[in-house]
Amino acid sequence: MVSDSTNTGGSVKKIFIVVLVSISCVVGFKSEGTAQERDQAEGTSIRIGDAPPELKLTNVLQENNGNISLAELKGKIVVLEFWATWCSPCIPAMEHLNKVAVRFKDEPVKFIAITDENEERVRSFLRKVPFSGVIGLDELGETRKSYDFQGFPHTIIVDKNGKIAAITDPKNVTEEVIASLLEGNEISLPIKGVVPPNLKWDNDLINDHTLFQTIIAQSGANRGGFYSDTNKLTFDGIALIDLLRVGFRVSPRGADYNIGKVELYEQKYRASVFVPKSKSELLYPTFQRLLKETFNIKTRFEKRKTLVFVLKIKEETKISLKQSTSLQKQKVFGKGSIDSKKQSLSELAKTLENFVQRPVVDETGLDGEYDLNLEYNFGDRTVLLNSLSKTMGLELVEAERIFEFIIFERE
Repeated sequence: MVSDSTNTGGSVKKIFIVVLVSISCVVGFKSEGTAQERDQAEGTSIRIGDAPPELKLTNVLQENNGNISLAELKGKIVVLEFWATWCSPCIPAMEHLNKVAVRFKDEPVKFIAITDENEERVRSFLRKVPFSGVIGLDELGETRKSYDFQGFPHTIIVDKNGKIAAITDPKNVTEEVIASLLEGNEISLPIKGVVPPNLKWDNDLINDHTLFQTIIAQSGANRGGFYSDTNKLTFDGIALIDLLRVGFRVSPRGADYNIGKVELYEQKYRASVFVPKSKSELLYPTFQRLLKETFNIKTRFEKRKTLVFVLKIKEETKISLKQSTSLQKQKVFGKGSIDSKKQSLSELAKTLENFVQRPVVDETGLDGEYDLNLEYNFGDRTVLLNSLSKTMGLELVEAERIFEFIIFERE
């Protein structure tokens, strides 16, 4: 951990460095502990060796009889994948599992992907991200409740004897694992656990005498979050790439990272930056200096002609955007919707980059702040585009523009 704090009590400046060891070999999984801990995922009552709860689905897609029962599947390997169209890690997970499902399509193996969303949204997703297994619709949420877990994606493997063989992450379900189960072998996969972020971890470190404080350390959380105020930033469970994006106020597609992917994505950190309210303009420069010095990073800017999406007002629109009357800014993502208060359209453009995987340039000419609610589906971009058109009278148009990128590289 690196910490730099200044207090008015005696005007003492303290700098100390402590080496922390990562608490697990794979972030997000328990690799040590008692036998019971190793057999039970955090936040769930389901254990390896248990008989799985029966499925309570409202509908089944891509299955001839439109129904499915775990009891009737005894004697087969069953892979249950809990997912959602609005969950970005679920996209590569479904693509990975689909490859494994295709490999074993003529074997006694059943892949069942379960979501609590409706059929229209799911079919829209499947047109872009096909899945050769069964799709179970759990619109009442009864099956998810029975399996008692936190966070998507979530994978359960049931062996030929009808017992739970693994509670894990989908990336651990490989062809070798399925082949081993078919041969009657036991498997031992990392068990999925959830360690949520603690965004109050630095509260006790700041008091009435604190002038400046900067701290960065490794985190044991495998879910990330951050809190921001005019003079304070707090992070926990955040990868380096996201610390850089927030610290340098970089749009998601406005940067190149000439840094190793392992360092950028795998290690999770907690960080705290505090400045006096009278010096709030120093908050982000202070954080940027901390990141550069801690990770030995330098930055430069480069302008390029690149293919972007331009955010524009639709010519035929009859929608008149109304200025926000909300008292506070707010941005909430979840379950397929973006709910924002007091957001400018330039801020919206940056948000849209997360979904269209390309820089977005605001050319609406509107400089107000607005409340918005947009639907999205990571597998089908048209869901977001249609929502943008219907609710705000806006569109995204492909075009070439000179765009300034920030480059992160080693000092």
